[in-house]
Amino acid sequence: MKHAYMKKLTALTLVLLLVLAFSACSGDPSDDGSDVKTIRVTMSILYPDNANKENLVDYNMQIQEDATVMQILESYSNQEGVSVEVNTSAEPYVTSINDVNTDSGSEWSCEINDKKKITKKVSEYEVKDGDKIVWQYTAL
Repeated sequence: MKHAYMKKLTALTLVLLLVLAFSACSGDPSDDGSDVKTIRVTMSILYPDNANKENLVDYNMQIQEDATVMQILESYSNQEGVSVEVNTSAEPYVTSINDVNTDSGSEWSCEINDKKKITKKVSEYEVKDGDKIVWQYTAL
């Protein structure tokens, strides 16, 4: 009788362990129960010739839907350890990327999809899936 009880207890323990193992392995590991949607964009950073920096070309990113151009640049900065400085006046604008600073005769400008220069605040411009963002150091 004792032997039959031990078999049942062992079988029950194995079943419980299997259930726990399968439930821990199932599902999407990034699924936290939220309804956050993501999109993919590419970003390029074009430095002036005298900066001695290698241009960043078509850096692929998966970001949260409704992210702004500024949030994408900040995310890149955090992921890759590249410094970014922003003037946070009434209209925030980028003053430095990767230690390449602007002065009174230059700016960091941003274009979307090789044609549309962003005219409103980069902190408000929301990108769409597949957008190509290009930051370029421009002499005025």
